Amino acid sequence: MSTIFYKKVTIYFLSVITPIILGICISIYATNMLAASLKICLMFISVLLSVLTLFFYGSKKEKTYKILLIINAMFVFSISLYLWLWDKNLIYIFSSVNEFKKYILATGSAGVILYIVIQLLQVVVLPIPAAVICITGALIYGPFLGALYCAIGVILGSIISFWLGRVFGYRLVSWVVGKDSALKYANLLSKRGTTFLPMAFLLPLFPDDILCLIAGITSMKYSYFLGVVTVFRPISIFFMSYFGGGYVIPFSGWGVYIWGVIILFMIVVVYFTTKYQSAIENWIITKFNKK
Repeated sequence: MSTIFYKKVTIYFLSVITPIILGICISIYATNMLAASLKICLMFISVLLSVLTLFFYGSKKEKTYKILLIINAMFVFSISLYLWLWDKNLIYIFSSVNEFKKYILATGSAGVILYIVIQLLQVVVLPIPAAVICITGALIYGPFLGALYCAIGVILGSIISFWLGRVFGYRLVSWVVGKDSALKYANLLSKRGTTFLPMAFLLPLFPDDILCLIAGITSMKYSYFLGVVTVFRPISIFFMSYFGGGYVIPFSGWGVYIWGVIILFMIVVVYFTTKYQSAIENWIITKFNKK
């Protein structure tokens, strides 16, 4: 059979299956969570996107139906994932180090694999604070193994984000991160990626996970990206694991006074970096572009 036939079957299958998946998730996980009108609205949006996808596919407007198909898939995936997390009470669990620790320990021997998978998903899709996952790993497995497991998840998640950018291209990236951010960072990574990307992974000013996705739409090689991610992303993870877990500076005794000074310093730093983040980013980007 021809490639056109397989392509047609794939488009029709994805267009039909997406609202079905959403309907199943709503019926299972949103029984008491969403009002009936909201459920109908969500289903209507997904069905409408599917119908428009098939319409523009029949009209041979390739760019339009591909965009609609991607939007529908991301819409269904995001809603379904949120409903599942809410139903399993994982949103509350992921917001607290203690609750997340209890959850991982309760899974027994499968905890390590689950921990790595959760960290992977955090990089790609899950709206979970990275610090919660990293510190939890340090408290459960110790600072070294906790950081190692966390780093494995981060590296795998970074590779997947890079792959998504490479496969789905600029339209997906601009939809996820915004057109301005996509253009700004894609231009910088294309020109100065070999020096900028390692530095961005080390500094807290830049969105590491988003940069992995944007790097996928540039001409950056897989081998270079993998090397930079493997070397530089674990550095901040090990730092957070040892310090955030209280292994270098304890949370009791003399450490309380040190942490008081550190927290005060961090509050000042966070305030100024938040207030002047755009200016600092633009200054760094300008310096790189001039070199």
